[in-house]
Amino acid sequence: MKTIASIIFAIGVFFASLFAGNANAGNIEGQSHTWLGEYTITKSAHPVELNGSQFQAWVLKYHNSDKEVLIVVDQKKKCKNYVVKTDRFEIQYTCNKNGLGVKKLGAHYVTLDSYKNYGKMNDAEFTSQKRLTMKQKSEEDAIALIACYFPKLLKKEYKKVL
Repeated sequence: MKTIASIIFAIGVFFASLFAGNANAGNIEGQSHTWLGEYTITKSAHPVELNGSQFQAWVLKYHNSDKEVLIVVDQKKKCKNYVVKTDRFEIQYTCNKNGLGVKKLGAHYVTLDSYKNYGKMNDAEFTSQKRLTMKQKSEEDAIALIACYFPKLLKKEYKKVL
């Protein structure tokens, strides 16, 4: 009788761990190596609208911040654009055959006035992030890189944006 109970218990533990593992399925977690600490990225359940177009999106949450960052993914023919947005700052990361890097936001993605947006940017960091990788990355890897590098784009006096 103990053997049957042990088997049933083991099966129960197996299924509990299986469902617990799936609770985080689709989440991306890591350490930003910035003042914001660890991050969790979750795929948005609903598409996001930007200037009349619908896009898939991810929600980025840093452990040392109450604010959420939205990463909107625009699938292009050969790669993807990642529009990174808060309520007070927005920027674009894009990939191509040469890798992944930051660039100024394409006009069709802009939702904030440019004078409110780019005055907050650390220009030296922007220049250094123009090429984060030398080759294309999966969407999940690209988003994780963005989570680590994005906070560094802001000047120190604008940390409150995140």
